[in-house]
Amino acid sequence: MISGIAFFPIEAASNRIRQSLVAAVATVLLVLSTHTADAGGARLIEVSDDQQTYTGKVAASNDATCCLMDRQGKLVWLNVKQLKSFRVVSDRFEIHSTMDFRQQLQA
Repeated sequence: MISGIAFFPIEAASNRIRQSLVAAVATVLLVLSTHTADAGGARLIEVSDDQQTYTGKVAASNDATCCLMDRQGKLVWLNVKQLKSFRVVSDRFEIHSTMDFRQQLQA
């Protein structure tokens, strides 16, 4: 530490900045998706963290977490800061029909 300022490796700082930017963008997009859903047209989105990719619509969100509902009605809570990617799959979210469920069970 020189003159009260700690020096961090540039790579570590750039990784922190990148993670912060991804979290900020994901938060903004999740909030926008929620508002779109409130307006009557929920979007089908895809988000990823380090372990898995999730597809569904935003059921609820705040600054720290979001809740996605998949096409089968399953809810999953995600930490926004851990999300690595976000994309809109479709402008319209539709749940699976009974016929879709039957076909999945038969497969």
